[in-house]
Amino acid sequence: MSIGTTPKPFAPAEGLFVSGAWLQAVIMGPVLLALTRPGAAPVAVFVDRALGLFWRLSGLCLVLVAALVFIWASGRALFDLGALPPSGGSSVLPAGLSRSEAWWLETTMALFGLALSLSIPTLLRADGHVSLDVLWARFSLRTRRWVQRLGSLLLAVPVGWVLLVQGTRFAARAWRQLETSANFGIEYVFVIKTAVPLLGFLLLVTAALNLRNPSPRSGQG
Repeated sequence: MSIGTTPKPFAPAEGLFVSGAWLQAVIMGPVLLALTRPGAAPVAVFVDRALGLFWRLSGLCLVLVAALVFIWASGRALFDLGALPPSGGSSVLPAGLSRSEAWWLETTMALFGLALSLSIPTLLRADGHVSLDVLWARFSLRTRRWVQRLGSLLLAVPVGWVLLVQGTRFAARAWRQLETSANFGIEYVFVIKTAVPLLGFLLLVTAALNLRNPSPRSGQG
């Protein structure tokens, strides 16, 4: 599929791993139950290390976002360039290296979305998300941990489940078509859309671990 081809919105996306919510339930149900068991401590250590790696990758994505925005904005404002690097005329660079304005914008948005997908589960696990809890400082450690457990069960699990089930179909459709940008932007849209079910999976795993053992920061005021 060439760059700029509009994706087919109703293309089929069924297969072995995308045959409905029941299959995700069959696979994820035992996994999540196992993570809540007391013997899941070694797995929790592995997941925490993986989340730490994802956190660093999200930071790298944000650094790239800042660099790309600076380069594109500088070329646009200072030299009135719609494509970077410039091609044709006096440019000594081959035309194949030039990227359109849409490419720069869509790449920064994709990297920003990827940074969010990789950092949200880490913040949930470390209880580092932004919140306004008026009564939190008055709660005992036991109460705080129960609040975390209820939040994981009633909020994180449903949201993660929806992102996993619907996001898998969403991403599978894009992979089936090898979807690219309709605006002559980034070439591998189908890879970027994989971040949606990945975020759902990480939220479910993180919520399951928090049900067993809430964040150590829950004791801080």
